[in-house]
Amino acid sequence: MKNHLTLERSFCPIGQGGFSVEQFKDNENPVFTAVFDCGTESSSSNLTREIDRLSRAGMKQVDVLFVSHFHADHVNGIKYLMKKTLIKRIVIPKLPHSVINIMRIQNMIRFAGQNNEIYDVETDDDIVDHFRALENAIFRESKIIPIDIDSEKVFTLTFDNERLDLLEGEIQNDSNAFWEYRLFSPICKWKDKADEIEQYLRQGGYLLGNRLNTNKILNDIDEIKKEYNLVFNGKDNEYSMVVMSSIISNNYAHLNFRGSRREDLLYYLRHISDFNDFYRFYEFSSCIYFGDFDTKLSLHDFLPIMSSWRYGDVCVIQIPHHGAAHNFDRLFLVGIPKLCIIAAGTRNRYKHPCYWVVRDIEDSGSVPRIVSEQERDLLTICYDISF
Repeated sequence: MKNHLTLERSFCPIGQGGFSVEQFKDNENPVFTAVFDCGTESSSSNLTREIDRLSRAGMKQVDVLFVSHFHADHVNGIKYLMKKTLIKRIVIPKLPHSVINIMRIQNMIRFAGQNNEIYDVETDDDIVDHFRALENAIFRESKIIPIDIDSEKVFTLTFDNERLDLLEGEIQNDSNAFWEYRLFSPICKWKDKADEIEQYLRQGGYLLGNRLNTNKILNDIDEIKKEYNLVFNGKDNEYSMVVMSSIISNNYAHLNFRGSRREDLLYYLRHISDFNDFYRFYEFSSCIYFGDFDTKLSLHDFLPIMSSWRYGDVCVIQIPHHGAAHNFDRLFLVGIPKLCIIAAGTRNRYKHPCYWVVRDIEDSGSVPRIVSEQERDLLTICYDISF
């Protein structure tokens, strides 16, 4: 074993949103950083506080940013993240035109009249151009990688000559390959509904060519909201991309759990009868970030993926959609007991997380862990990696 690194996996306290960070460090110096979503519906100051904290600690570059979907509470902090760091790659789900328009309408409906930033993406020929058109001077240093819907993608992290590199594709029998990110982008099953709303927008003069008439939409937002709710009835999250972060299962790489904050240890000991069970949460490195994955509509498509990803050995999962009942299924709890991260604001208007979700987690022998906007909720799990 010639190489030794530390992985710090952090679930940042930004409230109702998503912002998780994985940093591979060599002698406490970040050498590779992955970020999973970057947004919040709670006060934006929570997110800027966390980005500033990481920047002061040495995070000057984000090697890859995974964007699960484009609701504002998962992306409205990206501009600020770009001001503080260089983002080399942005991995995004590639969506049809009508779905992109619906995404923007969703953000306007949810945040119109509030002090939240609406992440307004230009509508050009494809999703790649949307990002390149937005603040082009900022995005020019970032490589945009779109992931086709209804597909699986693998990125492999290698370490060679004291340099980490992220490669597209699966690498076998290479002692320098030690970590992987597996992605699943579900098929968007409500494209027909999106097309229906798009026709409504065109007829009302809200959509001119491929561009939304934002001012007219905001003026008539109540009427548009009624039509939107009539068509979707709250079922509009299933295009959220899923990411698994895990050590490569081979004979080259080995991982040991180092620990987490003492407060977390005391929390688990109050909920777990056997001290040794605490370490069972960390026997395996795998963590799955679900974003706002819609279980009720897309679980059937995800089942084969769960098998190929050896889901039963996953020890940490980010519960979909802040613990909403509609996005949860007990199948998420199969296998070894899991540490279940729920990102939810203390005063969120949706009453997340759902009581039944938390109860199902506890009944399964897994442990729910709420990460709100309070600084004390920061959870960082550390691993030592040798390969």
